[in-house]
Amino acid sequence: MNNALKHRNFRWLFGGQLTSNIGNSLFVLALFWYVQSSTHSPAKVAWLGFAMTIPSLAGFLTGAIVDIVDRRRLLWLTDSIRFFLVVGVTLMVAMHMVNLWLIAAVVCLVSIGGNLFWPASNAILPSLVPEEDLVSANGWLQGSGQFAQSFGALLGSIIIASVGVVVVFGFDSLTFLVSVSTLLVLRIPPSSRTSVNLQSYRIGNWFNDTLEGIVTLWQWPMIRWILPGVALMNLAYAPFFVMTAAWSQEILHHGSFGYSMLVLAESLGNLIGGLGAASVQRRFPGRLPWVFSMVLTLAVAAFPWFPHLWSDFFALLVFGVGTGLINTLFLTLLQQRIPEQQLGRVFASIGTIFGAALPLGTALAGLAVRSFGLITLFWTAALAIVAAAAYLGSTITWHPDVRSEASLSVNR
Repeated sequence: MNNALKHRNFRWLFGGQLTSNIGNSLFVLALFWYVQSSTHSPAKVAWLGFAMTIPSLAGFLTGAIVDIVDRRRLLWLTDSIRFFLVVGVTLMVAMHMVNLWLIAAVVCLVSIGGNLFWPASNAILPSLVPEEDLVSANGWLQGSGQFAQSFGALLGSIIIASVGVVVVFGFDSLTFLVSVSTLLVLRIPPSSRTSVNLQSYRIGNWFNDTLEGIVTLWQWPMIRWILPGVALMNLAYAPFFVMTAAWSQEILHHGSFGYSMLVLAESLGNLIGGLGAASVQRRFPGRLPWVFSMVLTLAVAAFPWFPHLWSDFFALLVFGVGTGLINTLFLTLLQQRIPEQQLGRVFASIGTIFGAALPLGTALAGLAVRSFGLITLFWTAALAIVAAAAYLGSTITWHPDVRSEASLSVNR
């Protein structure tokens, strides 16, 4: 059985990310709940989500940086900066200097750091594990994020009620220091990338390198065909990202407990899908796991149809399994198909192309909820996700270029 945890470098990366992800999950949970409970305004929560996701629109600009610098150094520097930013939020709340716009600005900067960290961590992965363990490595990393969200969702309301949001924010800042420590002990083998003299690197070089990454990605037929479906799904996912606290409070009447359970459901599903991807791919090689994941995402239609806590929990759980499975398979395919020297740009571009719809969706959700209400908003979002899943499933099944890519075994 392929297992990335047998590799020392990966164990350090995984341990640091697991710790950091736990802190971040509690931070996001506490932040959204803090704003919702103090303002009772789903629209303001949506705008906070917009500030958190808007940097993804320009995420493709970070890829060239990832490909010309030492990726390990970039990772620990990014987490060091995020440590100081979260400390700033902690101090603002502790001293009752709460300004929603200022907090939103700091959260936006933290997200910009994430737009550097995410492509760098994915691009460095092939240097830490052999190709046959990539699916396992991606599954564990995806799983670490989802386990952290599950942990935060399961215990978040208890922790927030017991110690308060200030302590939660402070804990998150400390987890960034843990991540920095684990990154510093990585032993990265010599890279095959061409070295770059940063002193002679100019804006023109950066522009050309960025454009090269976008062109490389756009020349891939699979990306062009699945883009509409992924964009629609991310656009429609926005209410589930930023308004489940409001749904629990105003529709389910379960308060912070219901909110925690809804976050737990999706994150637990993602954990199952991510960790199970390697086994599913080995048992059912080809495009079947991809199509199966799209079928699972259709469960989200039950969310507004049965507005009860445990039926909503089950709907998000199954939806999460589908998204966790497809994300792990797709990340592995990218790492195997794209040359190492372009991985940073490609992952940054992927983050922008696939993630750009989320900030737009949060902005639209914030406007729409005032006019149409939560129930209509979630109904519309669920139906749009179903339409996107149907499009993606049919494209993977019938389009020859996409079908051939999805049919390639990722354990080549």
